Amino acid sequence: MSTQSIKISKDNLAKIGLWLSFTLMHFSGFEIIFVTLAIITIIFFLLKPSLNKALLTTVLPLFVIWTIAFMSGFSLTKLNIDWLKDLMHMLKPILAILGGYFMVKNLNSPNYIIKFLIHFALFSAVMHLSKIVINLNGISTHSIRTAGGLDSLVELFGFCLIFISNKVKAWKKFIPKYKYWFIFFIGISIILYFSRTMIIGFIIIMGTFYGYTQLTKQRSTILAIGVIGIVSFIFALQHMDIKREVNGEMTFLYKLKMIPEEVFNPQVNTKDHRKLWDRWRAYEANQAISQVIEKGPFAILFGKGFGSTVDLGFHVNLGGTEMRYIPITHNGYAYIFLKSGLIGLIFYLFWMIYLYRFQYIKSFSQEKKYTNLLISSFGLIYIFTSLIITGVYNVNEFYPVVLGGILALNDNIR
Repeated sequence: MSTQSIKISKDNLAKIGLWLSFTLMHFSGFEIIFVTLAIITIIFFLLKPSLNKALLTTVLPLFVIWTIAFMSGFSLTKLNIDWLKDLMHMLKPILAILGGYFMVKNLNSPNYIIKFLIHFALFSAVMHLSKIVINLNGISTHSIRTAGGLDSLVELFGFCLIFISNKVKAWKKFIPKYKYWFIFFIGISIILYFSRTMIIGFIIIMGTFYGYTQLTKQRSTILAIGVIGIVSFIFALQHMDIKREVNGEMTFLYKLKMIPEEVFNPQVNTKDHRKLWDRWRAYEANQAISQVIEKGPFAILFGKGFGSTVDLGFHVNLGGTEMRYIPITHNGYAYIFLKSGLIGLIFYLFWMIYLYRFQYIKSFSQEKKYTNLLISSFGLIYIFTSLIITGVYNVNEFYPVVLGGILALNDNIR
């Protein structure tokens, strides 16, 4: 009797942990999120110590990157508040993966993570739509995004799981009774983010699930056609007279048009801040890379470490604060190069490729096959999001917790 009660308490505690961690990531600042993840990781590991090869191989490259930045920070930067923030920032995805893994391992049914993600996606969508209704000031893409938020990858993942669960026998029971209402509210919310990241994320997750990202001759042809189609569309936008000042749906088309400039063209007029943001990601990445190279071979190999910043060359208003030196760049590859150099960047690429290759693992279990596909989608998503929103090091990133949970689910399937 007592053993049963302990199991129930662990199960309920794990469910509370999932809701608490995701809710805090939705509403709280970085410091609270970090402390919560650290506490959750320790508590649920002590409740049920459990490690496996896939988990260790997943966190090891990130730990190596963290260690390199830690050591480089002693050599090239002073120990200050920025050093401590970087230490926490680069440790957060490791804690998130471990926390997600240990929480799901403490569930009586690890499959609950599927149900949770679908229901939390609805919760997030309702909150997003409510914020739009309460805060909206004008009908334009910019006004809607300002009122409601820029994106929600957890909504995207939950939305995809509604469709994916219908294909997996063990997950069908988690499809909501009123699934069409779930699809409606989450779908509307996703549309109203007007997010390029979410569009690409949806294509990656669903494309991976249906096997289009596994490279065979036929699938490579289909993938190539899709990529050519997208590139051709963006190329066509370059020749359309779409101005920054447009309103409505044309604003979103302008954002699509500017993707190549924003990511790859660092040439900006620092005196014209109206046009500065169109190439901002490329500019700050270029500054980070060039300043690391200026430091010489040691910095190129091992980065400038914790506490290092990027000199923008001028003061600019970021998040309501005038700044010239920034500790984080939108480009995750440039960020890792800044903190842990070429060695760290190699480990990061290895990490993403390792996740991607899960879809090539042979399995006779349908559930195992599809959890492998979900894990593989993380690798592809991070390859893309590392160009624009710092990848796994995004401050408010939900995906590492989800990744840890799916790894635990995968480990539970025999």
